[in-house]
Amino acid sequence: MKKEIAIRWLTVLACLFALPFLTWVLMALLYLFTGINPNPKGVFNTLLLCLYAPVFFASLLLSHMARYLLFSVAGLVLALIALGLLVAHDRGQVWRRARFYLLIICAVSILTFPWFYPYQPAVVAAPGYEMRWPTQPGLLDGVIKRAQVSMEIRLCEYTALGWGAEGVLYYEEACKDRAPQVWAYNPDRDSRPRQVAIAPADLIQTTIPRSSVLEWVWSPGVRPADTEPEVRHIKVREHGVASPDNRWVAVVVRHIYGPEDLLVISGNGTF
Repeated sequence: MKKEIAIRWLTVLACLFALPFLTWVLMALLYLFTGINPNPKGVFNTLLLCLYAPVFFASLLLSHMARYLLFSVAGLVLALIALGLLVAHDRGQVWRRARFYLLIICAVSILTFPWFYPYQPAVVAAPGYEMRWPTQPGLLDGVIKRAQVSMEIRLCEYTALGWGAEGVLYYEEACKDRAPQVWAYNPDRDSRPRQVAIAPADLIQTTIPRSSVLEWVWSPGVRPADTEPEVRHIKVREHGVASPDNRWVAVVVRHIYGPEDLLVISGNGTF
């Protein structure tokens, strides 16, 4: 009896800690309903509000790395302990217990969540253009940054300082939790940027008008489609900075009130 009670409470706690990671299912339902009825009214509007609430609180919990690690580790450990006790208690009958499958779902949702909740920049390269993403976050950092989009949190801002004669872009990253850092990135050779102490003094700063940059990017997932140009105009923050050979242009983009990214766009010499 004591083991049964322990399993029950461990299951409840595991589900509570795993709940934020299950919200991607609610998001899928949300997009389903908004896709069917873009202007919901009455009962549809009530249902959408019910779906938005857990998504909002899940984003709040997962928008900070410490909280994300706390919920993921606690939920996974509790689910695994409960699974172990349940298997030891029921042995061959464990397959008949709904609690067993519930714990499996909790553990799998936590482990696979980063792949179901990826981050993407505010805009991407339009068809016919190439894009490099030097500020692309890692797997777990991408989860945090995606949650920050929902919560309209911006911790870091970027500034394209200019290009070196050898085709290296230098940019500054200014974050609230640390001193500004300068990074160097060659879009033809580097897979990731490298941090440098200071940018060279003789950088090339050829400006590309923001109106031109807007034609080389597009905003994915914006609905209705006829609002996409207007949204894109807001997301491209400033003028671009072209490389010395005019093959690449660096531009800072942002999720309107959320995180920023620095992108490098190529149009195969069309700039």
